[in-house]
Amino acid sequence: MRLLYIYIVIIFSLTFASLGQTPYVSTPLMPAKDRVPGYFGVLIGLGQNFQSGEFYVDCSDCIFESGVGTGFTIGAAYDRVALPWLKYGIAGFYDYSALSSTFRENEIIPFELENSGIRENINVQFRHTADLNIHNLTAMPYIKMEPFSFMFFRLGFGASYIFSSSLKHDKELLQKEATLSNGAVVTIRIPGRTGYRVNVQDSEIRQLNNLVLSLMPALGFKINFSETTYLMPYLQYNVPFNDISDEGQNFRLNQWRFFIELGFKLH
Repeated sequence: MRLLYIYIVIIFSLTFASLGQTPYVSTPLMPAKDRVPGYFGVLIGLGQNFQSGEFYVDCSDCIFESGVGTGFTIGAAYDRVALPWLKYGIAGFYDYSALSSTFRENEIIPFELENSGIRENINVQFRHTADLNIHNLTAMPYIKMEPFSFMFFRLGFGASYIFSSSLKHDKELLQKEATLSNGAVVTIRIPGRTGYRVNVQDSEIRQLNNLVLSLMPALGFKINFSETTYLMPYLQYNVPFNDISDEGQNFRLNQWRFFIELGFKLH
């Protein structure tokens, strides 16, 4: 973690120092120098989210694992040339991530047949579904290596602030009939409901960790339209270093995004 802290401080320092540079003015004592090229891009990405670890809800003994979902990211990036094959910069994102996880359970339910005096426990199957939505803002300093003019590798360190979240937990009755010990077939319903699905929890994510740190490597290609305009398709993978919530065990949100970035050379 100390190395990551040093890395982010260096990249931020280089980026903002470069933003504050003023162009050289030619004088008899100091001839004009070429300005360091700067590049600005707007980007949009689509991709998949998937859960590692497990998370808990208000329902006792309800543990959700292996959740998946989709999401999108929009943002902008600015970088400058450090060496002919190396750039450094910073990007800012807004990201929306959805995650859905489900499991089935058999629950022993006491049953009483009306006007018969028959009472017994029956085994009933239910399905639990948890749908999560997460909105965050991310700042990502990075370095970009370009071994070829048409290809690049980028390594970024992201600090994401989760400013909004939601969790919806539903329980659904899957078994509509049951056979009693005397051979009678009975219909199973949820008391007070016309349907077979009931909402158990609708809230924010409990014990949310608003700040999430991630490693964000990306690999892609650069397509030049002109000397000042280019397009970059690339794939980025986000590896989180800390849990989204303490209401779980190693509960983290991994992501991959396919980005399209339209860039411009500023000077």
